[in-house]
Amino acid sequence: MREHLRAWWAAHRRPSLAAGACLAAAMSVLWFRVLPDAVDDATGWAWLALSLGHGVCWALLAASMVIGVANGPRRLRSGLAWAALASYAAFVLALVTR
Repeated sequence: MREHLRAWWAAHRRPSLAAGACLAAAMSVLWFRVLPDAVDDATGWAWLALSLGHGVCWALLAASMVIGVANGPRRLRSGLAWAALASYAAFVLALVTR
């Protein structure tokens, strides 16, 4: 089963990453256009994390996938993905602690 999945991914990696990048970019734009109500009450770092964290997360994931489509450096792709995770973690932390 694992070999079958690897073969499928090898054949469909670039189109799948391109589709994922488009979806992630759309989510980023959507999030920046429709901010949550929690942003109105927040101040300081919580305001920053709530207003930017989720949208930045999707934008970083989109960038990581675009670099994957272009067969860019693995370290750069991984770094962007980890930065996306950190951005999302800051967003969730601000959402929970507000």
